Amino acid sequence: MKLKEEWLEGFRNDNTRKKYRSNLKNFEDFIDEDIDEYLNRTEDDQVWEDLKKFANFLMEEDYAPKTVHGRHFWIPSD
Repeated sequence: MKLKEEWLEGFRNDNTRKKYRSNLKNFEDFIDEDIDEYLNRTEDDQVWEDLKKFANFLMEEDYAPKTVHGRHFWIPSD
């Protein structure tokens, strides 16, 4: 099983999984790569830098703060 699917299976609520799956897809579009491949080849420090860039990108694109926070899929709420 891919890391992404393993991580998503850790959430009990189906709606939470759907939300995080969608948010991961947004991040994959941003990095232009499958998240599993990206995580396998990328150092942790770079991952955090890219996540910060993604959050900044969302803010620059005038997403509402609540939307930007909701796209922070790396901060679990479930």
